[in-house]
Amino acid sequence: MRHLLARDAFDGMQEQILVIDGEENYLPGSGDLLARLDQKGFPIMHIAAKDIPRNAGLRGIPLLIFASPGGKVAYIGGYGSNGDQDGEILRRIRSGQAPKPLAVLGCAIGGRLRRDADPFHLKY
Repeated sequence: MRHLLARDAFDGMQEQILVIDGEENYLPGSGDLLARLDQKGFPIMHIAAKDIPRNAGLRGIPLLIFASPGGKVAYIGGYGSNGDQDGEILRRIRSGQAPKPLAVLGCAIGGRLRRDADPFHLKY
């Protein structure tokens, strides 16, 4: 999310940061980072991990989604290995290309989803 502080919101887009609140504490400084993003014009919305339905398809974060106002999803995937390829993904969408989804390189969300994603506790 830090790269969002270095840029303004994309033209013609409504961007929002969805924070999944789980059993774990946030990383140190994340509250300050979210406050700075909110001040910069990126609205912050919180949702409890326990309230995410099993069939929602949401398994890991950070997840990038580009969708039309009508709900048609043009992209769902990761931000890229450096976490800052959102601008390039948007450029491809706007030029009529269908960008290949990048891997989500973060963490599973909440205990329930971590158990689903890693039933043998290889990571969690």
